[in-house]
Amino acid sequence: MSRTITTGAITGLALAVFASCGPSIAARVDDGVITTRVRTALLYDTALAVRRLTVVTVDGVVSLSGVVGSAAEAERAVDLARRVSGVRDVQSQLTIGSGATGLEPEARSP
Repeated sequence: MSRTITTGAITGLALAVFASCGPSIAARVDDGVITTRVRTALLYDTALAVRRLTVVTVDGVVSLSGVVGSAAEAERAVDLARRVSGVRDVQSQLTIGSGATGLEPEARSP
């Protein structure tokens, strides 16, 4: 009987610890998945000539920064990001200009 109570107490404590950590761990995983999906959408879109872009996701809010070729490309990048499942909002700090092409190495979320 004592062993059952001890096992139950340990299990309950473990569940309480994981439950308290769960949302933040899950949010970081979800943010990483969202970032990867947005980066993939930007990279494989044929209408978007990707220049230098950085994608960071925090709590489902995607921040795009970097250089695109035109205002239409900036709008397209924001639209593509908004279409990704799990994205709550998109913040754009995109600038228009020329520059080396490609996505920046993945930035770590805080």
